[in-house]
Amino acid sequence: MQLNLDILQGYKTYIAAVGLLALGVYQLTGGDLPTGIHSILAGLAAFGLRSALARPTAPPATPSK
Repeated sequence: MQLNLDILQGYKTYIAAVGLLALGVYQLTGGDLPTGIHSILAGLAAFGLRSALARPTAPPATPSK
């Protein structure tokens, strides 16, 4: 059986980022401060990476004559 994950196109990074943030909060509430902070920072980095990938790139500038 093969899963069709086309419906998640463009949302997989957001889902992973939210999962990492939730994991970090869970770890913080459990008393594991360094690991919780690490997970939260990884989630924020995933959000930043996704927004950077979604940003359109500008066409290269042509030199003026």
